[in-house]
Amino acid sequence: MKYKVVSLIVISLLVLSGCIFNKDNNTEITDTAEEDFNSSGQAKAIEDETDLWQYLENEDAGFSLKYPHDIILDGNPDDLYVLTVEVAPIDSLDGTMGYNKGTAVKNVAFLKNNQYGEQVDFPLRSSKKIRDLDKYTAQEFTVLSRFEICSVTFEKKLYFFSAGNQVIVTLKGNEKTFKNDLSSYLTTNQENCSDAMIWDMDNKKMDEFYTDLEKGVLSEPVQRWHNAFDSIVKTIEFFDKGEISNLDALQGKWVSSDDFDSEVEFTGNVKKDYYATELMNQTEFDLYLEREATTSDSDGKYLILGQGDDQMEYSIVNISADYLELTYLPRGNTLKYIKISN
Repeated sequence: MKYKVVSLIVISLLVLSGCIFNKDNNTEITDTAEEDFNSSGQAKAIEDETDLWQYLENEDAGFSLKYPHDIILDGNPDDLYVLTVEVAPIDSLDGTMGYNKGTAVKNVAFLKNNQYGEQVDFPLRSSKKIRDLDKYTAQEFTVLSRFEICSVTFEKKLYFFSAGNQVIVTLKGNEKTFKNDLSSYLTTNQENCSDAMIWDMDNKKMDEFYTDLEKGVLSEPVQRWHNAFDSIVKTIEFFDKGEISNLDALQGKWVSSDDFDSEVEFTGNVKKDYYATELMNQTEFDLYLEREATTSDSDGKYLILGQGDDQMEYSIVNISADYLELTYLPRGNTLKYIKISN
């Protein structure tokens, strides 16, 4: 990950450089450089406060985001607001609470069709929504409790997939500080939780809390947690890695969107076929611009496996950082794959 900070000092110098004060008649003389700066679009750009935020970039998943200076990246439980950004190849996932490979593969397909998909973690039902990130679609939800009655947490989450990776963006608010402002939503349970303040489940106070959070009527520390998360999500941008050949784009492991046990892996000029993790076949391949061509080309539209009587031909219908669509030419059937690792 890379970080970049934009300094307020630079902006101040740019603005000040355009003004001269005339002591003789107490008037301000504006240099043409100021007018040029104001009309160039640069001044408008720095009116957005997010231009002054911290910058985080992940090359593996191909995205960036910004976050305010009062939010701590990978902080500790004592911090008021803690941001975490977790990125992992789909093929490596074996986590709990639904954060596993099987659920991820299904949710890639669901989200591609603008559907929420299978639930992960412990989201408050009323908080579950689909979030459009321009290039991708994400699950957005809020976690206020996990596992048992005494649990109280404040986590805003964004869950999406990019370039064969699962991405989880979490903004966590400080439980102790927030509880001080939320007594009307909390209660005690001496038998199970001693004197600890917990959610008043009987009166559906978690749902009431979330409704008030959406209305924007809660105390400043709590409301800022909610609003800051929304602002951070809006800064997410995806970037391409420049020109890339079809050969380079093929590299990595893919799973069939029709049969999650069927996987293919391209390494160099070798294609491996797996079923239920067992290696079934391994074949060298070439890419050609035309079916009858004799010279291979890394930008070819035809995938030719093997030679002679064992040769198999596919047309590359669509290929991107996340999706692969092939047509098996003898039969004309279409095979669709989802990238699960680079």
